[in-house]
Amino acid sequence: MPTADQIYECYDILEEPAKVKKPVDPTPMEPSKPAPPAAPVEPGDFDPSEYYDDKVQSAREYHLLVEQAYSQQKEMHDKKISYDWLTHANETSPEWVQYFADVQDMEHKLIANNEKARAYDAYKNHQEERRVNAIVAPWRYGTYTPALSSAGCDLFGKAKRAKHFPDAIVSFSKNGEEEKFLMCIPEETEAFGLLQYENCRDRWQAIFEYEAKHKTKAPTYNPTKPGTNAFKAKWSDDCQGSGSGWNPDAFVALCEWEGKIQTWREDEVKKYKYKRWSAAQAASKEIEDGGEEEDSEEEDE
Repeated sequence: MPTADQIYECYDILEEPAKVKKPVDPTPMEPSKPAPPAAPVEPGDFDPSEYYDDKVQSAREYHLLVEQAYSQQKEMHDKKISYDWLTHANETSPEWVQYFADVQDMEHKLIANNEKARAYDAYKNHQEERRVNAIVAPWRYGTYTPALSSAGCDLFGKAKRAKHFPDAIVSFSKNGEEEKFLMCIPEETEAFGLLQYENCRDRWQAIFEYEAKHKTKAPTYNPTKPGTNAFKAKWSDDCQGSGSGWNPDAFVALCEWEGKIQTWREDEVKKYKYKRWSAAQAASKEIEDGGEEEDSEEEDE
């Protein structure tokens, strides 16, 4: 079921958007970081004393050992100050430069893909809005709005809504009473209709889903049974008559709907010149006339 906001916005005439293709997610992988050059030689601990077995090691042998240790230390020192080692350490080597370029290119691709995805989502949302409006607008104009008329007052019946808009002032008399001039659907009436829909929409949907699934009547809301919470109206209780009541938030919502309806109608008259209502009127009439033609064909058969 459409939301109350979707019903309120259903008369908007949305242009056909330019088609946007769904982007192909490249899912790029982050490039591997450059491998470091060969690590410098780390000489082992050198303790000459271990070679002085009973202090018979000659000075010459000791000198050779010192030379070997020095060469290892120098090799390690030279590698640590080499161009390859230093440029890798401070990330300025050609490999690092290429790595950063690859990362930046990957980020650009992700950003471009995300922008395309947002454009595609906006396109699909716009198309969905147009689809919903095409269904809801004639239903609101030709079915729901006429049902808001006071009991027994056909102020927006088929004949009248085919020629007039909801804000039209028409003559009306009932059972020989004096002729009156009334607005087809006053702003307050339309606002209360949206309030009622918003109040019951989730409850109705829960009932429809339950009965479709269980093939039996949905239970009535009972505050002592948490399993029935889905069948409670948003603001009103399920009592009838003098004991029934509305949550104070409903009166705030009603004022908001009245303000929206008043602004919408002012725009419709001054800005849109009845363009939105005209489109809904034509769509509603087309559906009603189509139904009549099908009925007449069945009768002929």
